[in-house]
Amino acid sequence: MPRLFVRVAIALALSFAALAAPRPAPAAEVQVAFDPAGRIQRVDESLARRIGLFLDQYPDFQEARLFMASDSSFVLEVSLLRGGQLARERESLTREQAAALRADIVQRVGSMAPERERLNQDGRALLLVGSTVLGLGFYGWAVPYALDTQDETVALGGYMLTAGASFFVPLMVTQNRAVSWGMANLSLYGSTRGIVHGLLLYNCFRPDTRSDEDSRTAVALAMATSITEGALGYVIAGQGHMTGGATEAIVNGGDYGLLWGYTIGDLAGFTEHEGNRATSATMLAATAAGMMGAGMLASHRAYSYGDGLVMRSAGYVGMLLATAIVDVGNPDGSEAYSAGLLAGSVAGLVVGDRLVAGREFTAGDGVLVHLGGVTGALMGLGVVALGSPEGDSSSSAYWLGAAIGGAGGYAVTYRQLARKAAARSAERTSWRFEIAPEGFLAAMGRGPWAGPARAALTPPPLARLSCAF
Repeated sequence: MPRLFVRVAIALALSFAALAAPRPAPAAEVQVAFDPAGRIQRVDESLARRIGLFLDQYPDFQEARLFMASDSSFVLEVSLLRGGQLARERESLTREQAAALRADIVQRVGSMAPERERLNQDGRALLLVGSTVLGLGFYGWAVPYALDTQDETVALGGYMLTAGASFFVPLMVTQNRAVSWGMANLSLYGSTRGIVHGLLLYNCFRPDTRSDEDSRTAVALAMATSITEGALGYVIAGQGHMTGGATEAIVNGGDYGLLWGYTIGDLAGFTEHEGNRATSATMLAATAAGMMGAGMLASHRAYSYGDGLVMRSAGYVGMLLATAIVDVGNPDGSEAYSAGLLAGSVAGLVVGDRLVAGREFTAGDGVLVHLGGVTGALMGLGVVALGSPEGDSSSSAYWLGAAIGGAGGYAVTYRQLARKAAARSAERTSWRFEIAPEGFLAAMGRGPWAGPARAALTPPPLARLSCAF
């Protein structure tokens, strides 16, 4: 009996010892990204459809995640729908299989980026509308006129064919090409202003005597420069990855440069003789300088397309105010007005640059600010007209009324939109700092990154600092 009790006691002691002994903890699994950079934490149904993965193997696929255990093994967890309920399937992967899967996903996702960039066609509609308007308004009649077509039926047919081609040719050319908003904007600038540039270029080298043939040559040169500058604008904006705001700044520089060239020519006395070659050359040179200067300025700014419109309108207001001030003095010649236009436009653009700093105006905002200035000027003219029903007000009164009304309308509209534009800019340039706990585990050699796991994956960072522009 004693021996029996001893044996029972020993058996019970061993049983309790076995129950009390610490059990090995189950292997912990930590989710890992599908790419070394840590951007692809999961593959959802939308991404799987775009890269062509998982959908054939798993019907009603929802998402896939990859986990790594402490023994360096991997588990692919796939969520899918079965009978209207969410189910999960887990598939064990070796380190080699997981590396192959991750490399395949990285390669498939990477091949998507150039395609999206290549087919960015946000500005295609704008480009096609602009080219069609040019065809109807200029190219359609310029071709028959430059070719000296005498038959009216042939001339009408040439007009219709050219106008139609102005839509279908760009449509076919841009079918599989990127047409960003910036590319469309700079291309249309070249196409429209190129007409003026061509006429100025012809005027620089025109013969002293004029004839119908000379006028046809001028129109042909204007059409050639329009097409050439339009193509160059498209290519330059595309290669430079220019935004709509950057190209609009260049457009402003070109347009105001054209005006500055004329005012400089007037101040220098170049415009005393009709069609003076020096004036045309000065306008072309000032246009090129204005575009280059605006391009350099835009590279140090974050202009939006609406910012460019707000700046352009500020230049208009500056010219209107300067003209009103000059007209009060009732000068005899045009030099004083040219000086006022030059100084007023420069001052307006400088003020406009400060008004858009730290703000992001949309295209609609820019149009509204422009309309505010225009309608304000009309209201100022209306007030002056009502104040002198017999029409005895001087020109200075009308200029002052238009200037004060335009500046007031611009200011009121700008103030209503500036707060939202500032909030939009702050949201666009927000900084984000994130601490990654898995990075500290990897640095201490703990968890899945202990032992041989270090060779399987790139250790995650300790923290991430990002800025959204």
